[in-house]
Amino acid sequence: MKKRILLVPTLLLLLSSCNIIRSLNPFYVPEAISYQESLLGTYTDKAGATWIISSAEADFNKQNALTEEDRKHFEAYKGSYVIEYQLKGEKADFIGMPFLVNGQLLLDCVPVNFNCNGAGIADQHLLPTHSVAKLEMGPSNTLKIDFMDEDRVDELLKNGQLRIEHSKIGLLETLVLTAKSEQLYRFLERYLEADIEDKWNSKNFELSKVDEKS
Repeated sequence: MKKRILLVPTLLLLLSSCNIIRSLNPFYVPEAISYQESLLGTYTDKAGATWIISSAEADFNKQNALTEEDRKHFEAYKGSYVIEYQLKGEKADFIGMPFLVNGQLLLDCVPVNFNCNGAGIADQHLLPTHSVAKLEMGPSNTLKIDFMDEDRVDELLKNGQLRIEHSKIGLLETLVLTAKSEQLYRFLERYLEADIEDKWNSKNFELSKVDEKS
C-alpha cells in the first residue's frame, strides 16, 4: 500500500491549528493495540470538516494483486484505521492505530497522504512523523480527540518534570521525540498518571457521527 506523499493545504491547516507533539517512532507497542469497531463511521466537526474512519484491514482487502511490500504493511497496520480528513474540497489521509495505556484509549496518527504542493525537492525533506491523541466517546455518537500538546511537553522537559529522548529541529526548533516505541509507551504511562495540568492540547476536535460503519 504505497501512498503518494502530498502536502495539501488542508493538512497544513489541520496540523498548524494545534501544536501537536511529534515523534519519529510510533507511540504504541504491539501488545497494547485495541481495535474499537464502534469508532468506525463518518463524522463532522465544528469547522465543517468531514472525518471518515474506516478499517485499514477492509481497505487492504479491497485491493487487487497485493505486492510483498503491501502485505508487509498490512501485517504492520491491520489493527488500525484509515482516517480521511476532508475540508473545502481538500483531503488528507492518516493511519490511526488505537491502543490502550492504563485503560485510556489513545490514537497514534501518521499521515500517509501529504505534500508540499508540488515543490519538488522539498518533498524529500518531509517526514511522516507520529502524533498521539486521547480519545473520548461521548453521548449521542460524539467523539472528542485531544492531541498531546508540544508546548506543554516542552515546558515539562525544560523544568525537569519529564524525561524522554528528544531533539529540536529546524529554524523554529520544533520539538520532536526520538525515543523508541517502548520508551514512548512507558513515557505515556507516566504521563497519564502524573498530576499535571493541561496534559492535552487545549485545541481539540469534537466530532459528531453522521453515518455508521465506513
